[in-house]
Amino acid sequence: MHGNTLWSMAKDDMEKRHLKKVQKAVTIGHMLEDWAEKMLQLQPEADKLKEEITENLQKQRDVDVMHMNQYQMQYEKLIREKEASEEETKRAHTQTKQLKKQ
Repeated sequence: MHGNTLWSMAKDDMEKRHLKKVQKAVTIGHMLEDWAEKMLQLQPEADKLKEEITENLQKQRDVDVMHMNQYQMQYEKLIREKEASEEETKRAHTQTKQLKKQ
């Protein structure tokens, strides 16, 4: 009988350990389920935020392209003015040389 009692106690202990492991697994399962539910609820907000960020980046890119075009136009205008000024200077030197010859 003593062996029976020890076996019975060992069996009870094993069942308790197994039960604790099952309870822990169920608890973890519930936690994962809750987490997944929260993630699903956050997904639309994340999608909205991603869309908003994408729109803002696109707007900023458009502004940057506009500024780049403005700077390019200003640069080209300055180059034309510089070339015109150089031409005017050459013309003035040529006239000065011709006047000195007379």
